[in-house]
Amino acid sequence: AAVDASLNSISQPPPSAAAAASIDADQKPAASMNGADQQPQAEEEQESGNAFLDGLLALDVGAEPASGGARLQLRMPDGKRSVRQFNPSDAVEVIFAFVAQTLKEGGHGDREFKLMAGFPPKDLLPDLKTTIGEKSLNGQAITIRWA
Repeated sequence: AAVDASLNSISQPPPSAAAAASIDADQKPAASMNGADQQPQAEEEQESGNAFLDGLLALDVGAEPASGGARLQLRMPDGKRSVRQFNPSDAVEVIFAFVAQTLKEGGHGDREFKLMAGFPPKDLLPDLKTTIGEKSLNGQAITIRWA
């Protein structure tokens, strides 16, 4: 019976070119509609990205602590390095704000970026609300990359 079933599958002709074309035609409009749906979604992501960046630019970073701060080395996208201390109780968001404000002063205020720390480097965005102390960033080098 197994041999008969395999013979039946061999004897059936492959789908015709016309049938294959109709399948492709049925799938193409869906792909183009998805592309149209993705454009507003991309615009919403762009707007939310700008809102996030605007929030970072408006956030008060505060002055460097005189002592007891978490010392971070920031490797900027242009290769320059900056060392700054942050309060260990500050959220990682404060580092993002400091970088956004520094980049804006350097003429790159509207570009999206990532902060990467550790080895292997991991994106710090998921830890935005975690404190610098909880993330154990004291003494770390943080790399800023264009997104």
